[in-house]
Amino acid sequence: MDRSTFLYLEPKVKTHNFAQCETCSMYLSKHNICSLHGKDVKIKPTMSCGLYVPNGPAPESEMEHVSLKVTPKESGLVDAKVRCEHCEYYEMKDNDCLLFKMLNIKEYKVVDDGCCNAWTKGDEGKKETKQEILKKFVK
Repeated sequence: MDRSTFLYLEPKVKTHNFAQCETCSMYLSKHNICSLHGKDVKIKPTMSCGLYVPNGPAPESEMEHVSLKVTPKESGLVDAKVRCEHCEYYEMKDNDCLLFKMLNIKEYKVVDDGCCNAWTKGDEGKKETKQEILKKFVK
């Protein structure tokens, strides 16, 4: 297993909004919709999902390709800053992902504005034990 199991991505250029809909190639900013979620799902620029494709927003011509291909539940759509710097498993001191480390993933070094689909909202002052973390991901 490696980081690709969790779709780990790093921005090519440091940015405060990497992995947010406003920088996704599927996001149509003038209409607040996503070409994958269809015209009836209103998308905020601050949202994110597991189908994020960098280098957006989409050009206006993408409007003709908008259709309901996935539901928000299927894509994991959330209104959150899903970067490592806001994750329960991110250790800022060494830029380590504690989840990757516990799962013996060789490349456990991450960048603060990277992201993956194992992102878990950090809770100030609370850190889960190794057993609690593993229960979530290993069955």
